[in-house]
Amino acid sequence: MNKLDHFSKEGDKVYAGNHVIVDFWGANNLTDVELMELAMREAVEVAKAHLLHIHIHPFTGGGVTGVAALSESHISVHTWPELNYAAFDVFMCGDSEPLAAVDVLEKYFNPSSIDLRVVKRGLKNINEINGICC
Repeated sequence: MNKLDHFSKEGDKVYAGNHVIVDFWGANNLTDVELMELAMREAVEVAKAHLLHIHIHPFTGGGVTGVAALSESHISVHTWPELNYAAFDVFMCGDSEPLAAVDVLEKYFNPSSIDLRVVKRGLKNINEINGICC
C-alpha cells in the first residue's frame, strides 16, 4: 500500500484533503435534529464518502451540534438559530467531493448568504516528504 493512499496530488504538491469551512447566514430549520441528520446523511452520500457514525445533540432552547464521522474524516455543525447562523466543517480525503456535500446542506437549510473557505490540509511539496512516497 502506498503511504500516500488517500492523499491527493496536484502537480508537485500533495495534500491530505480539502477542509471546507462554511458559514450559513439567514439559514432555516437550525433546531431540527431529524432534518440535520437527514441532511448530513444525504451530504455524505452525494459526496461519495462513507459514514461511520452520526450524532446530533440538541441544546435546550435552541441550536444543535453534531458530527458525522466518516472514513474520509468528518462533517460537523454548530448552529445559532437566534442568529439564523450555522457553522459547518466538511473535511474529506481521497476521492470524496466535499463541495458536493456543501451543496446538499445548502439545499436543506436555504441560507441567504454563504461564506466558504477551502483549506488543503497537509499541503506539502512532494520533495518535502521524499522517502514517504513516490
